[in-house]
Amino acid sequence: DAEPSLGDPATAPGLVSPRDFCHGIYTLIKSRSISLGQYDRVTLIRLYALLGLYNDGPEGYEGASVAMTMAMHHCQTLGIHLGQQASQPGKDGRPMKLLFWCVWILDRFNAAGSGRPIMMADEDIAIETFVQGESDYPAFEVLLKICGVINKVIAYYRPGNAPNITGWEEHFPAYEEIVEDCAAWDLPSSMLTTLHVAYLSTAILSHRSQGTRKLPNTVPSHVRQTMAATHVIRLMALERLDSLHAFPFLPYTISLAMSVSYQHLRQDQLRHQQEDARTDFEACCRILQQLRRAWASVDAMCTLGQKVLDELKRAPANAPLRLQKPSKEARVLAGFADACRDNEEPVVNGQRNADVDQRPSTAGAEDRTGLSTQVTAFDPGEVNQGIFEGMDDIFGTYLDPNYPMNLDDLSFLDDFEPWSTNIT
Repeated sequence: DAEPSLGDPATAPGLVSPRDFCHGIYTLIKSRSISLGQYDRVTLIRLYALLGLYNDGPEGYEGASVAMTMAMHHCQTLGIHLGQQASQPGKDGRPMKLLFWCVWILDRFNAAGSGRPIMMADEDIAIETFVQGESDYPAFEVLLKICGVINKVIAYYRPGNAPNITGWEEHFPAYEEIVEDCAAWDLPSSMLTTLHVAYLSTAILSHRSQGTRKLPNTVPSHVRQTMAATHVIRLMALERLDSLHAFPFLPYTISLAMSVSYQHLRQDQLRHQQEDARTDFEACCRILQQLRRAWASVDAMCTLGQKVLDELKRAPANAPLRLQKPSKEARVLAGFADACRDNEEPVVNGQRNADVDQRPSTAGAEDRTGLSTQVTAFDPGEVNQGIFEGMDDIFGTYLDPNYPMNLDDLSFLDDFEPWSTNIT
């Protein structure tokens, strides 16, 4: 709504694009000295939190994470997380309480979106959260509860978890439950829809993906992830996009949905499922292209999506892109090999042999049985197999918050220009 009024008086009169306006404000703030000599700590917390919302250029993820680290650092220095200011007699502690939980929300979103550890463990927080209606901001309380879900989802991606952990398989809180708990039904439709998108990002991450080149198990979290990604595409359709509020989780969530649709394009074994996945992927690319007018953070994902679409146009059909399931014999021998390994007995060529040393296999996707137990790559035919192998890694990593977000290593794309400002 503000786009017609945007301008940059520091350079030249006239209107500027939302993207250029945001970049100008960010550059202006970064050019000034941000220190205790200039501002008090509360102001510094607010400034760093605002900087943490912005992501531009190849160092955008790192810059946003550094800003969020500084915001949380100053919160810790003031002891806000201990509730000291909120508990002082005769003082209204609500502003400081609101400030801390705002920073906490941004920290959890940064941890999920940038692949960083959280800045403060729950065990170190003494300040109480808000009860229903205490903040006087129902939308804020809804977002706080959504981040409470994100906080639990992040735990599934920590390095100590076993590889067979697939995610949140028990009852997952519904968005309607959260809205009901916060008495937020009277919020404007645009705000409820925007918060719904934030909720769906947690639903997508609630399934711990095992990567694109490994066919998924049909578990509740995987079904939830698929449905959530489809719902994101519907809520962020071009005809609705302008009505959503400009929060950084919008480009992040549609990028998650695109990663899910890409995995389905590669993994789904039925023709109509592949066709649906391709349609969803194309819709995500169109949405990202529109978001690119304001969000520099989507440049890389937008261009990656276009590279995939270019290769899809060269493919005679979707079928050559499908990762094939291993044969029945390979699955039987794989199960036998796993059982033997559980008993710490080596397996060679499908035989159990206690006299043979266990050695790491150098056969790539081959199991110690000698037969492949992983999905096999497609025949390149008329498409560039190297492109899709690289994309498998990128989209798989994007769905795993355990890995720091870094889209710099794109050597498999010879002509990739991720930070182009050409958004026409």
